[in-house]
Amino acid sequence: MSDEVVMSTTGHELDELLALDVDALDTPGLRRVIEQVARWSGRLASFESRLRERQQTLLTGARPTPPTPGAEGERPAPSPPPGMLDGLLGVSPAEGRRRDARADLLARRPALRGLLEAGRISVEHLDQVANCGRTVHPDLAAAFWNCAPEIVALCSCTQPGALRRRLDAIVTRLAVAAGVDRAERRRQMTRLGHRLDPATGMGRIWGELDPDLYERFTAILERSVRGRTDAGAPSLDWIRAHALVDLMTAGAAAGSGGVQVPAVSVLIDHDTLVSGLHEAGICEYADGTALDVATARQLACEANILPIVLGGGRRPLDVGQARRLATVAQRHALAAVHATCAIEGCTIPFDRCEIHHVDPWENGGATDLANLIPLCSHDHHEVHRRESVLTVTADRTLVITESDGSVTRHRPDRRPSRDGDSESDSDAAAAA
Repeated sequence: MSDEVVMSTTGHELDELLALDVDALDTPGLRRVIEQVARWSGRLASFESRLRERQQTLLTGARPTPPTPGAEGERPAPSPPPGMLDGLLGVSPAEGRRRDARADLLARRPALRGLLEAGRISVEHLDQVANCGRTVHPDLAAAFWNCAPEIVALCSCTQPGALRRRLDAIVTRLAVAAGVDRAERRRQMTRLGHRLDPATGMGRIWGELDPDLYERFTAILERSVRGRTDAGAPSLDWIRAHALVDLMTAGAAAGSGGVQVPAVSVLIDHDTLVSGLHEAGICEYADGTALDVATARQLACEANILPIVLGGGRRPLDVGQARRLATVAQRHALAAVHATCAIEGCTIPFDRCEIHHVDPWENGGATDLANLIPLCSHDHHEVHRRESVLTVTADRTLVITESDGSVTRHRPDRRPSRDGDSESDSDAAAAA
């Protein structure tokens, strides 16, 4: 197909989109344009994936039938050099590998390509699925891809920030069924490295921790960060770096007894704790990372672990008494439903959020669980700045009504089911 034909079928629509007066858009108009941009972004990403497939075909020597040489002895163009697309697009090798993984995923899962081109999912969804498929235990790889219909349904109704947890829940379910010890494999993959970067003169620390070590590490570090008042600190990451060094040096000076004890939350429903993981069960850390039941039972016996046992319909039990600020018990209860900020799509972890009164406390709003919602500092500020009206439904969906009458709904990361409802996460995703 010639460039002229391509422009005649698609260029006019894109030209009109780019010629819009953005400053003249109202809220409904802005939403429609953003939806158009999402569709175009998806179509371009899908088209690039086809180019990468073609580049790979040329690189492996599987060329199409060459044209008949003309009078001047025309010959087929030589195969493109490795990384040609990355070089022309100006992306790093690491980003190029991510895009290659997306292209491979789209080639294998046409349903995802359709969602991408329709603007219903983004490249971030593809990256989450590709990463999960790449890192899944070899014994579970085939079973994971056999869940493709469920994965596609999750992508179509789940924000990228929450998709990783949903995919991890699928892998955990498969691991339990296959008797694969994911916890042990993750423990074996734990690593930590450090070196002085000669290019910058800065020390670099990197690594991967199994979920148990990670939860303990972050519990200590974030508690230490909250207690610091570093005047003039350039960033929160700067504070974390100094807090980490202070913790290590204080622990080394005081011996093993000087190391702080982490307070880690583990969420598990009563039936899973007693009888093992079931279809509608939950067994994970407060940030949504799944863990196996045996490890959860072991951790529940340790004094430095806070087990949050959920009752019928995944509703938190024993939330404590009301007061001006949320109690520790209430925070743990909220964490059982919200792994992140309550604004859907925001990935700020719950531990870094502020607890907001839906019905303002100064206006008589009670410090009851039904009136509390976690918001990150940015979204908390925006809610007050826009004077938004917030309500929370029985299933913890946050409904925000703006001054112009527009309404948005934000579902929690771990949506409670109705009492007695055994609806699984996959069924809920498909129904959504």
